Formats: sequence, structure tokens, C-alpha cells
Amino acid sequence: MEGTGEGIVHVIVLSWEWSSLGFQIAEGPLREKRATQMVRKSAALVFLATLLWGCTAAPPTPEQLESASHGDKPSGYKAKIRESFSFILLDPDSASYEFRSPEKGWGADGGSNVFGWVVWTQVNSKNRFGAYTGPIEYKVLLANDEVVGIYEPAGTDEGGDPVYERLF
Repeated sequence: MEGTGEGIVHVIVLSWEWSSLGFQIAEGPLREKRATQMVRKSAALVFLATLLWGCTAAPPTPEQLESASHGDKPSGYKAKIRESFSFILLDPDSASYEFRSPEKGWGADGGSNVFGWVVWTQVNSKNRFGAYTGPIEYKVLLANDEVVGIYEPAGTDEGGDPVYERLF
């Protein structure tokens, strides 16, 4: 290759050509710009993912939880929860629900905590094959008498306590 000792970098990039040739290897300074852009975009995505990973809210202290404004206890919450799940489940008409009583609680929303009423809800619905999945317990957060978050189980923490991930 010409110019490799003169500060010019030659990059080999696989590119898809819509022709009978299929994959074609291209090299040279013309492809350097595209390769550099791909590296920059990848680095930006890694940086953004790392930044967002740190944007989770820390659990509130018991004092913050007690002093927070949770609003009034929700009314008609069962119908509101069923309606919210109708947008998530594949076959919402087949679902069966078990609700616990609302209790004061919180949920993470990006980098902040949202306070309201938590209703622990077990949902058993059909999957794509028409079989029931088995009951799954969700944490449903209501604020101002509206569902503001549904959290699904996402494993356990170091202490063995369940961890929930926000669906919406």
C-alpha cells in the first residue's frame, strides 16, 4: 500500500453493495471518513449508556417516604390497573388479576422518585402459544388516582430482595 509510512492510515471496511458482487472490500482514504464516523458513533453510544446507567434514583429513606405527599388513596384502582395492562398483555381478555390493598409507596422514574400508592398485583395471562404464563407479581404505582408506572420483576439484589424494572 502506498503512503502507509507517511501518516496516511488505510482502513479496510466491509460494505454491502446491491449488486451481483455481494460483499466488497473497499480500502483507502475515501473509506476512512466512514470508519471514523462509525467509531465516533459507537463511542457516543457507549458514553450515553454509561451516563444513563447512573441515572437511577436512590431509594428514599423512611423519613422521606413518611413525609412525602402521596395524595389521596386511589378509588376504582382495579379497573384502572386492568385498563393499563390491556396495552401491555398479548391477550388482555384472558388475564386474571389478584390485587392487594393500596399502600403508600414510591417508584423510580428516570433519576427521580415518584411518590403515590402502590398496589401489588398478580397477573396471569396467556402467551403467544395460548398457554397461561403463571402468576407474575407487578408493582403498580398510582398518583392522583391514575396509573403512573408498572414495574415488573427483574431478579433480586445482593440481599435477596426482589428488584423491579419499570415497564412504563
